[in-house]
Amino acid sequence: MIVVDGAYVFMGARDLITKTQRKLKLLNPEKLKIMKEFIQTMINRKISEAHWITAEDNIKTAMYHKNLYETIVQNGFKLDIRDLKRKKAYCPDKDCQHNKGFDTKVQREVDVAIAMRPVRSLYENPNLDVVVLVAGDGDFLDMVEFFTQTLRKKVYVVAWSASIGMYLKEKCTDIFYLDEIWDDLTEATEGAPLTNSEVLKLIGISETIAYAATHKYPSIKQRDECIEFALKLN
Repeated sequence: MIVVDGAYVFMGARDLITKTQRKLKLLNPEKLKIMKEFIQTMINRKISEAHWITAEDNIKTAMYHKNLYETIVQNGFKLDIRDLKRKKAYCPDKDCQHNKGFDTKVQREVDVAIAMRPVRSLYENPNLDVVVLVAGDGDFLDMVEFFTQTLRKKVYVVAWSASIGMYLKEKCTDIFYLDEIWDDLTEATEGAPLTNSEVLKLIGISETIAYAATHKYPSIKQRDECIEFALKLN
């Protein structure tokens, strides 16, 4: 089973967005499909149970993201939307205008929901032996340790390389980085350099062949077989 921290997928990629001048386009069903297929390839098994947990401030903001949520559900995820709660925050700098506190909003119970989802899935299916966690927060360390050390289950973490807790990396079975498929999940903003795949499509190479030629594969043999198959389709 897989459980996704929805906010982390977008917030954890901020460094890459700034560095590459590209934006995540998971609203595109094919982009989200690529992410799911990447994870299945890395763990070498098909995902049969998938959960996407996030939070919204109110019904208006939820409706604003309606198309995204529909895409998530279309890709086989069960969607769990929690509330945001208001919290007082303080700046430690005594000279800062915010040192007396300011209001901010944080997710309500999302981390608990994410940590408990694998536990509930294990209760419903005692044969569950693999958990995939798409998140980077060190707050999930106890859950990961419980599954790997107490229950002797495998826990794979999928994360952004610039946004992952050190201890989480040490305690999981293995970790895979979404950075590897960054170009496949994103689109260039105006003025940003094009990827190899985008250049191929720009000069008239079909999208199928362009994707096959630039995608990362476990082996050279598999890459060549996929490119040959793509050429036959065209």
